[in-house]
Amino acid sequence: MRYLAVAIAAVSLLVANSVGAADLLVSGWNSSNVQRISDLQTPSLAPFVVAGEGGLDMPHSVRLGPDDHVYVTSFDTDSVLRYDAAGVFVDEFVLSGGGGLVDPADAQFGPDGAFYVSSRSASSVLRYDGSTGAFIDEFVTSGAGGLSGAEMFEFGADGHLYICSTVNNTVRRYDGSTGAFVDAFVTSGSGGLRDPRDIEFLASGNLVVASYDNDRILEYDGVTGDYVRDLVGPADQNLSGPRALLVLEGSLFVASFLGQDVVEYDATTGDFLRQVISVFPGVLSPSGLAVAPLPVPVKRESMGQVRGRFGGR
Repeated sequence: MRYLAVAIAAVSLLVANSVGAADLLVSGWNSSNVQRISDLQTPSLAPFVVAGEGGLDMPHSVRLGPDDHVYVTSFDTDSVLRYDAAGVFVDEFVLSGGGGLVDPADAQFGPDGAFYVSSRSASSVLRYDGSTGAFIDEFVTSGAGGLSGAEMFEFGADGHLYICSTVNNTVRRYDGSTGAFVDAFVTSGSGGLRDPRDIEFLASGNLVVASYDNDRILEYDGVTGDYVRDLVGPADQNLSGPRALLVLEGSLFVASFLGQDVVEYDATTGDFLRQVISVFPGVLSPSGLAVAPLPVPVKRESMGQVRGRFGGR
């Protein structure tokens, strides 16, 4: 019985620390690189994509694809770059300006296997072949339904596409099959929303939005879009320019663009848990977060040139 109790305790500890076994990727807007945050229990930073590798310039988002490759939007080159599980450059998956791409903000695979990219300055979402990166069509046409300043997006459980529209402080919803405008799911300024940069769905089905200009994380009803609460409110002093969100096993990780760190909150209560890591000076102005590919790679030495820009968006 003693050994059984020890075994149960060991399993319980493993479950409790399951997030700690994961690695994250964080992109640096002003350092034009991606670093790996290893072991969230005792986190450390290590190079993943070195500065400027493959032409990376001002990475906006980083996403892990179904092929275990990492896809990074290179904002200043109007392209999406692909890297393998060790951070080695593979190719320019979406060619510079392909299909009219201007200032790519976010990129990810949709439920249909196609590859979607938000074009911030064009206020559109473009669709590409998920295998070749070849342009297919303008899935959400420029300015459709009032989209203005297309930022990060997610596909919801209903199959629709939800996207941050920064200029008019809304989250807009589009048909996940046709790209047709459905509605302003989160209406302008609802709950104090100002300059929305990223969205994530919680386990409850509700939506959380990073409100960049007032350092808040706002929660909205996942069915109606109505404001529910400040998950992380103005009383919290741990955020400065929340730029990227990642929900992982009961935790909400936030890349604090101006604070130069990654912060962890309880995804249910919004309670502050800890500063995971200060990314400065390895990463300048963290802009994107993603789960890292497994297994943990051994990174080779590589030369790169920083092409950073100070004064973020």
